Amino acid sequence: MTAAHSAKQGGYFLLVGATAAAVHFAVLALAVEGAHVPPLSANLIAFAVAFCVSFAGHYRLTFRHSGAHWRDSVLRWLAVSLTGFAANQTLFALGLAWLGAAYYLPLWFAVTLAVTAFSFIAGKYWAFHAKPPPLRSGGGVGRRRHTLNSKHVLATNITSPTDPAAYMKKLTLNIDDLGLSPAVNEAVCHLAELRRIQSTSLMSLGELPHETLARLHASDCDIGLHLDLTGFAARQYPAVGGTLKQTLARAWLRRFEPTALRDLIRRQFDRFEDLTGHAPAFIDGHQHVHQFPQIRETLLQEAAARYPARPALRSTRPFARDHKSRLIHTLGGQHLDRHSDGWRKNPCFGGVYDFKPDAATLAGHWQRWLAAAPDGSVIMCHPAVPGDDWQDDIKPARENEWRYLTSDAFAALWQNHACETQRWAEIP
Repeated sequence: MTAAHSAKQGGYFLLVGATAAAVHFAVLALAVEGAHVPPLSANLIAFAVAFCVSFAGHYRLTFRHSGAHWRDSVLRWLAVSLTGFAANQTLFALGLAWLGAAYYLPLWFAVTLAVTAFSFIAGKYWAFHAKPPPLRSGGGVGRRRHTLNSKHVLATNITSPTDPAAYMKKLTLNIDDLGLSPAVNEAVCHLAELRRIQSTSLMSLGELPHETLARLHASDCDIGLHLDLTGFAARQYPAVGGTLKQTLARAWLRRFEPTALRDLIRRQFDRFEDLTGHAPAFIDGHQHVHQFPQIRETLLQEAAARYPARPALRSTRPFARDHKSRLIHTLGGQHLDRHSDGWRKNPCFGGVYDFKPDAATLAGHWQRWLAAAPDGSVIMCHPAVPGDDWQDDIKPARENEWRYLTSDAFAALWQNHACETQRWAEIP
């Protein structure tokens, strides 16, 4: 953690703590002075209100990059708060017995100062601290440590760290939009050959040359279906495909013509098999359309009928807590997760950002993603080899991703965060 990040975290802690303390104080004073509630009872009410404020603030702001799940954090923070409250109430009662009720306000300030110090330490190092993943067999003592020894950045492969003290976590890095353009296809092939990505999602209405497929198979890169209604489909089949806004509206209003929707999904499965010669290793969606209402039911019915050994599904359940990640999951991912029993799914998902082509910002995103991603997560990316022979809405961001993912800095970051590669077949 950088000094700047630590300082920012400390600032957020003080801000949230001060806000919760102010709420506690306000509720206490109002209850005592306005409602004539006895000070001890008023303090209990004030604690309950302040707890809600402090947990929300620390989870959403102070420790938002910790990787801890809110269900774990809320119970641990409750334990910390109850312990602190017990100390607060005991010291408050002793002070009232010694000095009298007239001194309740200065007593409250003194007690709160001591309890705040305890809460900061317990919150930072326990309540909001992510549980480390379990050690995997073969990932501990006795394995040699790999090092980066490339002579050129593009020849640097990702290898997993094997420090006996390190916890290993398996991650799948997936490039979306294979088939979109030669620049994207080349990026997928090159990064697969470097072993920096483990899978890619094919837009089967696009193009996949034989030599591209051969390079991907030689690199043991998993290929999944990137179900499309808003890209090629919007241009080739406008009666069903459309913009993202149109697709969302049709899906949530269930206004797709069922036969036309099913035919488009079947056509993409057919073309996937024609291009690759095999079933998809997994299924996801361009702009996450695979999880939208009406589309997901039709998609799962068709996939189950075609493939007795069902492919995996990409869940969009986020490990990051940014608004865009949560919005994507809310737009259908929660329902897909609950109503797809019998389908293998990744436990968590990441790689969501605003596609601003800023190198420093992108490096910061990857730092946070690799730090926060739990074991088994899938992280999407969208690189393309730089060139002037094609255009795309996020082309600058794609080229920025290419430069970062082929850099020594990314390979070192992967090792520093104790990551190892994961195939889709390894996801339970």
